[in-house]
Amino acid sequence: MRTLFSNTASRLALAASALAGAASVAPTRADGAIVEYMTPIAVPNNNTGVYINFATGANGTTAGAGWDFNPYSQLSTLGFYWAGAGVSAAGLGTLGSYADLLVGTVVSGATVFNADSSGAATSNLRATSGVHILGFRFQNEAAGGQVQYGYAFVQTTSGSGFPATILGWRFEDTGAPITVAGAPAAVPEPSTWLGGIAAGALAVRAWRRRKVA
Repeated sequence: MRTLFSNTASRLALAASALAGAASVAPTRADGAIVEYMTPIAVPNNNTGVYINFATGANGTTAGAGWDFNPYSQLSTLGFYWAGAGVSAAGLGTLGSYADLLVGTVVSGATVFNADSSGAATSNLRATSGVHILGFRFQNEAAGGQVQYGYAFVQTTSGSGFPATILGWRFEDTGAPITVAGAPAAVPEPSTWLGGIAAGALAVRAWRRRKVA
């Protein structure tokens, strides 16, 4: 039986700090060598954003050793910051532009990667509201720093990209190529589900009034 990886501030001090106050996302499925994390992580609309460790699922607003991906607000637009030690983590796409991948795309060492942190580079991923697919590479510390390949589901809103949510990601934990599979459903905006809760509460109160009458 295959064992999954265990869940084991400034950008200038990243290597010296630990992931502080981080949440941890549990892997939800192992399919061969594919590891999957599928718990939505909201991206704060600020210059800190959220730091994510692809291998362990750890995430938080404080950076530290082991983080790979940092989506954040770059001049009020969704931008990406990547861990730079060794072979730097990076997203799939040509210089200055991240690609919005289609199902069936292969992410591998033969792919062109880009580590542009500017908001302009995410234009393809925020051209329309909805779920977009971002290919990536990263160094997996649980595998001796091996470079591995995966893809993330990024939900954005047309324009600046915010509200933005990382819905989850998958990676191949042997360093082999990975083929993009289907995307999860988008999560509703907070105003939508809060409205639904309010409507439900009103319906319950009306039902109780009818029952008493």
